[in-house]
Amino acid sequence: MRKANSLVAGSLFLISLAAPNAADATFRTGIDAAGLYETGDQSQRERWLDTTVNLNAGIVRLDAHWGSMVTGKPANPTDPADPAYEFSDFDEAIRDATARNLRVMITFTNAPPYAEGGGKPAVVDTAAWKPDPAELGAFAKAVASRYSGGFGGLPRVRYYEAWNEPNLDLYLAPQYDNYKSVAVDRYRRMVNAVKRAVSSVRRDNAVVAGSLAPYGDEPGGQRTRPLVFLRKFFCLNSKLKATGCPTKPRIDILSHHPINLSGGPRRSALDPDDVSSPDMKNVAQVLRAAERQGTIAGNRKRHPLWVTEFWWESFPDGPHAAIPGLNKHGRWIEEALYLFWKAGVKTAIYFTLVDSPLDRQNPGATLQAGLFLEDGTPKPAATAFRFPFVTERKSRRQVRAWGKSPATGKLRIERETKHGWRKVDSENVKGGHVFQAKLSLKGKARLRASVAGQRSLVWTQGKH
Repeated sequence: MRKANSLVAGSLFLISLAAPNAADATFRTGIDAAGLYETGDQSQRERWLDTTVNLNAGIVRLDAHWGSMVTGKPANPTDPADPAYEFSDFDEAIRDATARNLRVMITFTNAPPYAEGGGKPAVVDTAAWKPDPAELGAFAKAVASRYSGGFGGLPRVRYYEAWNEPNLDLYLAPQYDNYKSVAVDRYRRMVNAVKRAVSSVRRDNAVVAGSLAPYGDEPGGQRTRPLVFLRKFFCLNSKLKATGCPTKPRIDILSHHPINLSGGPRRSALDPDDVSSPDMKNVAQVLRAAERQGTIAGNRKRHPLWVTEFWWESFPDGPHAAIPGLNKHGRWIEEALYLFWKAGVKTAIYFTLVDSPLDRQNPGATLQAGLFLEDGTPKPAATAFRFPFVTERKSRRQVRAWGKSPATGKLRIERETKHGWRKVDSENVKGGHVFQAKLSLKGKARLRASVAGQRSLVWTQGKH
């Protein structure tokens, strides 16, 4: 391993370390591991929820698979106690997550047969064909009522995400009818139905909309490019000016899935209407234009931007530009968190906790995106997620250091020298808050941060 130059030769010193402020505390990280959280195996559920807390996550994403939560059409679909509903495992997941002070976001997805439209082609996956917005609204009201904080001793849930990746016909079909977009209008009606339903239960419930997959096709395909979808959803043209719209969308939060399947966190999508990890600023641009143009219903003037799913697989799943080794996998995750924060994202949720079993005969059939190996061994990614620490060159002589502290205490930034690790400076920080520092640095360096006995991964800052 190549050693870094000495402190004197590298010309490194701390210019300033920004004290945490209220805005810093709003950058929240979370985990989507619904299969582990919603399992009927209590010991496994509790184990992985405890792990989630130890990773300093503040929110979990749970999937309300609508079609799997009903045994048939409910006689009263807005009644959370209707005997056709099956919520038992979901109840336990929400109880256990809330008991650990984790916020919960419920994502609605997968319509039951009675809520799908007619004429579904055989090639279309079940649960995705023309979901009925009114039926979805009834289900959303039942769920929000059940988790209102006043039903059967169950905890309160505030956040409700209205469908998963509606720009893919895997989840919402059809996307197009003879090259005419039809999914966006249906999705807008679905979102508004969810908003009306959950707000009728508690006015301060929040609806998360968007949840878009990062890549799409040209018009007429099975995927709609996310920025095309968003502009239509917000009734904007290609110049981000308002167009005629049957109804304005009613949302509280906009989400996206900037999953990068072509490389590292700074590899932009090839098509300007696609959105991978470094492109969240483009989503923010559309959202802010909709706010300025008045194409979002309601009195809220500014809507938070969330990432509700991002991930990379790690080797040994296969040789691919977007499947790094374990160390790079960790670096990519913490760098992505930094880029999301720079783009104004307030919450970033990683998928998932544990690798799926690797099928060596068909390695592409399973996902090795966990923060932990299949046997529960933590990857470097677990440290990166718990204590992200990144540096970025701002000029020939200056580097920005950024991180999110996992604990309250005295933070140290250190640099590796030929005599070992040497402290650059220290500062009091608060757990869960973002910290920043300006470092005077020419050339290369290996840097790390530590606080309260916890240490970040080593970040290698390049020359340029």
